[in-house]
Amino acid sequence: MRDVGAAEIQREQRSPQREQYVRQRERDVRQQEQEMCQREQEGRQREVDAQQREVDVRQREHGAEQRERDVEQQERNALQYNNCEIQRA
Repeated sequence: MRDVGAAEIQREQRSPQREQYVRQRERDVRQQEQEMCQREQEGRQREVDAQQREVDVRQREHGAEQRERDVEQQERNALQYNNCEIQRA
C-alpha cells in the first residue's frame, strides 16, 4: 500500500516537472525559430547590400564614362572654336 501511495506522489511530483520541461522545450523551440528567422533576414539583407554595392559601382563607372565623354566634347568644342577663330583672322 505504501508503494502505491509513493508511486502516486511521485507521479504528481513528476507531472509539474514534466510540464516545466515541456514549457522549457517550447520556449527553446520558439527561440530557435526566431534565431533561424533572424539569420534568414540577415542573409537577405546581405544580398540586398551586395546588389546595392553593384548598382553603386555601375553608377560610378557610368559617371566616369560620362565625365570622359564630357571632356572629349569640351576638347572638340575648343578645337572647333579655335578653327573658327583662325578662319576669322
